[in-house]
Amino acid sequence: MKYLLTCDNVVLRPMTIEDSMLIVKWRNEERVRKFYLYRETFTLEGQEAYFHRMVETGKVVQLMICDPATDEAIGCTVASEINEEKRTAEIGVFMGDHAAPGKHLASHGMRALAFYVFQTRPVDTVYSRIFKDNIASRKMTERTGLPYVRDLPGVLDSKGQPHDMVLHEAHRDTFLAAVRDVQWNP
Repeated sequence: MKYLLTCDNVVLRPMTIEDSMLIVKWRNEERVRKFYLYRETFTLEGQEAYFHRMVETGKVVQLMICDPATDEAIGCTVASEINEEKRTAEIGVFMGDHAAPGKHLASHGMRALAFYVFQTRPVDTVYSRIFKDNIASRKMTERTGLPYVRDLPGVLDSKGQPHDMVLHEAHRDTFLAAVRDVQWNP
């Protein structure tokens, strides 16, 4: 299989409609859902509609993180809230239940996504909002190349509950000058 991006020990390819069931499975797991503002249950029909409405139209960039040894999808990256006027995009990542912890697969996948967004979209800043108590994701985001910027107190989730979050961001020139481990295969 030809991959779009390679970063150290992972490869990334565009999401397909066939990946929808994996996305539903992973996003409905409590270990993933508890760290997202959108708290509703995912359905296959809803994910497929999202794919057609958002991914196919390019409103979001959604790439699957794959194990290069098996071609198996092990996680997903997404760039959303792409704002051409402000030249910003929010990026994030979530991993499947079998992804090997401690191998930095999420940070490599997210770094590759940020690189791709900077190369293909009119974006100067990528950012990630993370729950303040999600220490593992905060460390992963720092390893990705998005340093901490500030606290975001009282952000409301989809059920109206407030959560303290933190903002991490990277700027195009600084990020691209530092990244050496991403290969783009257009």
